[in-house]
Amino acid sequence: MQADEAMSQGRRLLERCLKPLGMRLDDVKKKNMKAVLKEYGFDGISELLEDVGLGNRPPSLVVKRLVPERTSDGDSEETREMQSLVALAISGTEGMVVSYARCCYPIPGDDVVANLSKGRGIVVHREACKNLEAVGKRTNAENYIEVQWADDASGEFSCEIKLEIENKSGLLARTATVISDCGIDIENVQMEDQDGFSMNLTYQIKVVDRNHLAKLMRRLHRMDHVMHIVRL
Repeated sequence: MQADEAMSQGRRLLERCLKPLGMRLDDVKKKNMKAVLKEYGFDGISELLEDVGLGNRPPSLVVKRLVPERTSDGDSEETREMQSLVALAISGTEGMVVSYARCCYPIPGDDVVANLSKGRGIVVHREACKNLEAVGKRTNAENYIEVQWADDASGEFSCEIKLEIENKSGLLARTATVISDCGIDIENVQMEDQDGFSMNLTYQIKVVDRNHLAKLMRRLHRMDHVMHIVRL
């Protein structure tokens, strides 16, 4: 299943890079394709597609090898067009070749960017994720893909919120009830005593999008003895 999804995703990524050149994968010269497959040590195009879909090779670099006659000049209009790609739409239904970073928990409605992770495919991050700067987004531009949420993005997405509450009996149960009443599943909760008078509750929950999360946060904020709430 992962191999099939990776091949589909690999084709999608290569087609995206070829589109600004007015080409599709079927338009690549057979001699060029054979040369690239030989260079990479693949027996057929399906292995190349799977490799790209799993994030092992940046699609833009593969396209430069497939159509060198169109992309060899880094200052050409065609090359500049290929580099100015429309953001890849993320629908939430791509399967195992698209995952969501657990360092920042992106959800539909967030500004997002993705990096290629070997063996994992595309990993979606929030645009403001600190980890992106830590691994050098600017110096490894070929490993990053501009993405955006599709209008019909669907599914449930993990995120974390932290509540600072007064240390009152039963408040944990009441906050959990409010979360449940919003149709939100709780994946995990952690409690941290602050000073005997207050405590932090960190909930890992599953939401549909930012609006779903905002509705929950407003309801929690209106509760008595909830002093502060923030999305992590």
